[in-house]
Amino acid sequence: MGDRGHTVHLLGGDGAAALSALSLKVAVLGESERWTSFVPVLSAAFDPADASRVLDGVLLHVWFDDDHGVTVRVYASGALVGEISLPGNDDDDDDVTSQNLELLEKLEHLEILSKAERTALLKHMADTDELRAWTMGHGVETVLGLPFAKPLPTDVSEESLLSLLPEPVKLIDGGSAAPPSRKKSAATSLAARGPVDALTGERAPKTSWSQEERQTLALHCSYWADVWSMNNFRLYNCYKKHLHAADRPDVDRLCDAVGRGDSAAIQKSVESILARIWGAEEWDKVIRDPKLVDGDDDEWSAWRARLPH
Repeated sequence: MGDRGHTVHLLGGDGAAALSALSLKVAVLGESERWTSFVPVLSAAFDPADASRVLDGVLLHVWFDDDHGVTVRVYASGALVGEISLPGNDDDDDDVTSQNLELLEKLEHLEILSKAERTALLKHMADTDELRAWTMGHGVETVLGLPFAKPLPTDVSEESLLSLLPEPVKLIDGGSAAPPSRKKSAATSLAARGPVDALTGERAPKTSWSQEERQTLALHCSYWADVWSMNNFRLYNCYKKHLHAADRPDVDRLCDAVGRGDSAAIQKSVESILARIWGAEEWDKVIRDPKLVDGDDDEWSAWRARLPH
């Protein structure tokens, strides 16, 4: 089993000094001219969107998982700018590829990526034969020039975490100082003007549902209970793509509930998952996708007949 965990990276050469503004203890993992790598000592208390707001800068929250690869979420001044996950899944459609390409273009425009970095990422993304091996070798982190790439666990005590850190350990116990003045990048200015992106995982889970949303939720539950088969992991992968790496086992627990035929557990799992990722997709459109059904036209027609018009 490989490494699993996360790291956080602040854009800007004065990053270590700026981290004192955070109201939590962090460990500095490495510094370069462009990036300061760090990790919160207590991950449960860390909100990357809020941290980017307090620091008034750009943060990368990098999740690495030996099963799913790397997910990079980009935040600027309290907003989620976007995310990219590699190597992706074999059944990812053209929309996923297009979204990744658009995000890389946007990050270059916002001066988060250099032109050379974007070009290198595009080159590796196009090499589908080697993409997984390159990703698992921390190729994304290397291209971005991040000072520290080894993922650190989120579910360990402070003592255990500190034992995993490079020596000498540099701790900053924040909350005591305001961040130094930072030059605002295009990304910072854009995020400050615009609404927070709802690709969520960072926002509080959804707690109330309109009647229309309840209908969509019911369709998802019905699909899992009556239609889903292990020959089609499209919706499974779509859920996992938008969840934190640490939360992705929840989708596997949903599949276990399906296998047991436990309708109450299916309902609870689907609602819990969608509550966290509701803004990430048009879930009503997703559940109507013909690709969710394998088999002959009659099978798809039977499922389509159950969909409200």
